[in-house]
Amino acid sequence: SSHQRPRASVKRADATNLNGVMLSCGVLLSDEPSAGFLPGTIVPRVEATLGFRVAGKIESRRVDRGATVKAGDVLAQLDRLDLDLARANAVALLAAADADAIDARAEFQRYAELRQSPAFARAVFDKRLAQMNVTAARQEQSRAALRLAESQLAHAVLIADADGVVTEILVEPGQVIASGQAVMRLAHAGARELLVDVPEHRIAALREADRLDATLWAIPGQHWSARLRELSPQADPATRSFAARVTLVEPPAAIALGMSATLHVVQTGTQPVARLPLGALHQQNDGPAVWVADPATGALSLRPIALAALEAESILVAQGVADGELVVTAGVHKLDAGQRVRLLTQAP
Repeated sequence: SSHQRPRASVKRADATNLNGVMLSCGVLLSDEPSAGFLPGTIVPRVEATLGFRVAGKIESRRVDRGATVKAGDVLAQLDRLDLDLARANAVALLAAADADAIDARAEFQRYAELRQSPAFARAVFDKRLAQMNVTAARQEQSRAALRLAESQLAHAVLIADADGVVTEILVEPGQVIASGQAVMRLAHAGARELLVDVPEHRIAALREADRLDATLWAIPGQHWSARLRELSPQADPATRSFAARVTLVEPPAAIALGMSATLHVVQTGTQPVARLPLGALHQQNDGPAVWVADPATGALSLRPIALAALEAESILVAQGVADGELVVTAGVHKLDAGQRVRLLTQAP
């Protein structure tokens, strides 16, 4: 009939003996290492958000996004007018404080010479002494104010504190900013890491993994060893996942910030896994599944599975299928539960 469904292809493996267990035709379970996978992004180990330590109007910006800078390079500068006036005011206040201190010291010394005179009064002496100490303190206060004004004037220039790459620009010339407001972000040169979001049910597997490998989408077919450096103790409030930072061992020279990567969490335990063609995977609302055929009747049933790994042309199944079961590997999205199929080698 022209309305008949296309014939489904069923995965068939020759009978073999594995670990002393006779496997019938169908799925072969093996003790190969199981690997979970987590998508991630290449990030710098240290990324600092830079900003001016004083408020003001941005006069100029010397770098653009993506610029490579060295420690000590000028990144941006504020308008210095207000800061210059503040320094000039501090200089004038210090000059006045110096004059008051000199006058108070002279007054005290003159009155101290009258100690043996009948005109000497202890109360006046104490008052002159206190006045001299007050003016000396104001003198120190004015010196500190001048040092602060000079320091703020120096902070009108934003300087790179390390070698690195500017990853983001947050302000433009002419903008008035507050003290400490973020101006740009600088990714420090050096180690690059893989940042992944780990679901809560995968935390134990990540911590107990026998091996971690990383692959880059831009460099297919190559793996790099990795090690877990940091795992956030608290879940992200939006995604409910835990941020993990993984250090790449001997990363490639072509690695760049923002590259997409995959972390493979390899466990070399004895839990058997089934390797099936990628075409056997059927995605349903409740998760991944495969179509399993009854060898006696040919009736199909949709079986939920637990994936151990997803590869380019195959999948590793940790749970859901047993030795010898027949699994449909083509046309999985054209089948219905209870539908009957037959092997290509069977007679019509």
